[in-house]
Amino acid sequence: MTLGLTQLMTDEYWPETLWPETLNAVRDCDLTCLKCDHSANMVRDGLRAVIRVSEFPEFRNREITANQVWKHLAQYTPKAGKGFMFSADDDVITRIQQNLEISHSGCSMAWTMRQIEFIAKNGLPAYRELFQNA
Repeated sequence: MTLGLTQLMTDEYWPETLWPETLNAVRDCDLTCLKCDHSANMVRDGLRAVIRVSEFPEFRNREITANQVWKHLAQYTPKAGKGFMFSADDDVITRIQQNLEISHSGCSMAWTMRQIEFIAKNGLPAYRELFQNA
């Protein structure tokens, strides 16, 4: 039986192993599937940015965990015609973008955010599968 995304968004069905929840887990995350160090570094940068959001006082004071940031990103879709570049209407998304450490062009930031979005919505195992036969 396949569960829909809405059903999967509960703690009961959403295993924490779908994405990293600590900076150490990001460091140890296997991204060799990308076969390009620069791409892997950009994705790892995005993963770290997601984790860091939960460490900011405004989120920590609301007891928002890294897992909840991932869930929020899994449910978020940028407005049509705006994409992630112009999604300033969402505090979590804005903070993720502000915490990217690699010097990104607009294009690389958008690409990184789309990779992170896929991981949030589908998990790292599904992300790795995209590149197995590439």
